[in-house]
Amino acid sequence: MHAQLYRAFITYIKTKDNRRIYEIINACKALNLKELEDGFITGFKQIKQIYG
Repeated sequence: MHAQLYRAFITYIKTKDNRRIYEIINACKALNLKELEDGFITGFKQIKQIYG
């Protein structure tokens, strides 16, 4: 999941398309992986602050 998220971050930086990021976060939620979900949300917030 981490590798998929990092690829989605790269896509977001290039295109500002965040759909895949939210798909991954929602998959974590569905799988009841709260800590992973929280970490991914934090990472995305940081990416948005840096790259808009």
